[in-house]
Order: sequence, then C-alpha cells, then structure tokens
Amino acid sequence: TENLIHFVIHSIAMVPPTAGIRHGVMQTVKFLSSLGRFGSTPFLWSMYGTGELPQAFCRLCAVFGGVYYLGRKMSGIILKDNKCKGIITEGKRINCDFLVLPDQSVPQNMLPDDLKQVSTNRGIYISDKSVLPADKEQITLLSLPSEEPIHIIEVGPGTAACPKGLQIVHASCEEKEGEEKNDLEKVEAILPKESVRFSMKFKQSTRIGSVETKMSNVYRASGPQPELDFDSALQEAENIYGRIFPGEEFLPRAPDPEEIIIGDDNETNSEKPTLENTEAEVKAENNKEEESNAENDADTKDTSDEKATADSNENAEAPSEDTKVQPIEEKVKE
Repeated sequence: TENLIHFVIHSIAMVPPTAGIRHGVMQTVKFLSSLGRFGSTPFLWSMYGTGELPQAFCRLCAVFGGVYYLGRKMSGIILKDNKCKGIITEGKRINCDFLVLPDQSVPQNMLPDDLKQVSTNRGIYISDKSVLPADKEQITLLSLPSEEPIHIIEVGPGTAACPKGLQIVHASCEEKEGEEKNDLEKVEAILPKESVRFSMKFKQSTRIGSVETKMSNVYRASGPQPELDFDSALQEAENIYGRIFPGEEFLPRAPDPEEIIIGDDNETNSEKPTLENTEAEVKAENNKEEESNAENDADTKDTSDEKATADSNENAEAPSEDTKVQPIEEKVKE
C-alpha cells in the first residue's frame, strides 16, 4: 500500500523516493539488523554528544603509543620525488613517512580529478519545549519527507548535551548541486511556537571520492556528510589504513586486562609453585636455604671489610680527562 511504502522509505530506509533498489534495500537491512543490539531501538546516542567519539579514538591511539601535538597549524609541506618528506609547523620541520590531511587542508594541485562536491544544510535550535512531549525524557528522531530527507534529532538534559529545562534540535539535509534552496524551513514549522531560544543555520561542504592524492604517500579524509551514521567515515579510515599498513587488521580488538601476560611465556609448569606441595616439603626447603645462607655469610665475613674499602676507593676516583659528564638538566633541554 502507499502508506506502507511511505513508512519504509521515510522511517526505515530513510532515503529519498528516487533512491535505487540496491541502496534502499541496503539501508533497510542496516536498520533491521541493528534492532535488538542494545535495546528496542536500532539507534545509539553518545553521552555529551558525538564529539566524544573522536576523543575515544584519540585515547585509544595514545594508549598504544600515538603522540598528539595540539594547537599547531601546518604552514607547509616538504615534497621530494613526488613524496611528502615532512611538514612545517610554526617554523619547525617534522619528518614523516605518510601524511593524512583533512579535505579542506589539501592543496588544490594535489587533489585528484574525480572528486565530487557535497554540501549539507544544518540547523541547530535550542528550545524549552520538546517536539514530541512525553512523561519520560527521550531522544527523538524524525525524518521529514522532502526531495532530500530532512533528518531531525532532538536530545534533552539526560544526554548531558544541554541544561535542565532545554532541548537541542539538530536538523540536516543534503543540498542538491546547483540549488540554493534551503528546506530547513520545514523544521521550524514543527517546532513548538515561541519555544525557540536560539537558532543557527549553516552549510558544510566537502569533497568525496578517492582517498588518494597526486602524492604517493599523502592521503585525504573527507569532512562531515549528510549521513546519519559514520559508515562513510569508517570506510575512508579503513581505506587509508589499508594503504599505509597493507595486510594489517583494521581496529583489532583491544586485549582485556586479564589477557595481558607479564613475564616469560615459556616458563614451564614445573617451575611454578603448585598446591600439591605439602607443608613439610616447604619447611624443609626453607631450612636448606637458611643453612646455605649461613655458610655463605661465614665465608664472606672476613673479606667484607677489605672489599668495602676497595670499592669505596674505586668510587672515589675522579673521572679521566676524556670522560664528559653532562648534567641531566641540559640533556632534558636538548
């Protein structure tokens, strides 16, 4: 029926009516396969907003040895033999084997010729009333029918994204190439009257296509797109990772604390203490160790004073002229 078709297109697949069969089926499968994973809804929302996701990946990278150099701008790229040899930041050179740049930072002469421009119209509204009032606070997701679907997400203070008594509404839709029409006016029509305390509209543009550039070791990462999820960003990250580290697994599972083994893995079971040792055996072993220690103390008692004197004399010797002593503070400065 027409009603069922409308429901599947706009509420499950969330694609425009002109979408192809393959794209529509893939989106429907994604929705249905996500049901029951973490509750009755197929969606997940990160506390404090989606800005926490890149922070989580940054933390994971740092734990495994990644280094971050924050608050610096790249002023130049050092090129030689069609390769990037390093970058210039605030007058300093940093050498590198590979370079990954955000789309807006890639010089025009490095971009491939087959890229496509994608623009997203976005609107942010702060309201003191919910679009869909309910007794219990909830996250609201709407898909408004349009030439390009308008995705609306409303979150409240329970997500730690806004103070008590307020709601944040984020609306987005793709802007067709060559058109300046903004469909976000439909969003304002469904917001409760005289409830909006703040609003802002803006457009984000990025280029999509190949992650490669005209430099053999420089790669390009696209900016935010109209999609609701992060599938495109993850796919690009995996493509770039596969080119830099061919054959390596992308985002392997981090080991659990109990899986981390410290020490010699080749240690045999016979060398490890077991519960089969009786109290008598343990006592006998301790007695043998005490007797052995007593004999060693007796043998070394007579010569200990002489050794101590010799050691102190050796330690008191001044370093030779060809030995350079450098304070730790100077090494740290270097």
